Amino acid sequence: MNFFLLKKNDYYNLVLHHPFMGFEINFNIFPKFVEVIDNYGKKYIENDIESIFKKIIGFNIPLNDIQNLIIGNPKNITGIKYNIDGILYKAKYSSTKYEWNIEYIDYYKYIFSILPKKIKLFKNKCILIIKINRWIV
Repeated sequence: MNFFLLKKNDYYNLVLHHPFMGFEINFNIFPKFVEVIDNYGKKYIENDIESIFKKIIGFNIPLNDIQNLIIGNPKNITGIKYNIDGILYKAKYSSTKYEWNIEYIDYYKYIFSILPKKIKLFKNKCILIIKINRWIV
């Protein structure tokens, strides 16, 4: 699954694209609501991004904390483990709705920062791998 995340002040745009399943979902995230447009042009408006994602895809993922999770600084985590370089490697993400295990598989090591390249979220038999193709900083 590929995605593109754009943040401007209190507005986020998140595009999820799965080439094999043939879907693209565009999330426009505002402070008080979320507008979702699927690949058929159907619009959904909801107060919570996670509940609308579950309606469309069928399972919950921690989208309310996606920005922190993507940059390698997730909230509500326990069981933190670091790799030999002192970089976050594993953690358990918990919310009131669910629990996910997180593995930061690979990182981009830039001169000024270290940012995740590949993240694995998993619970039970559900596995979601997020691959970040590039960072624009």
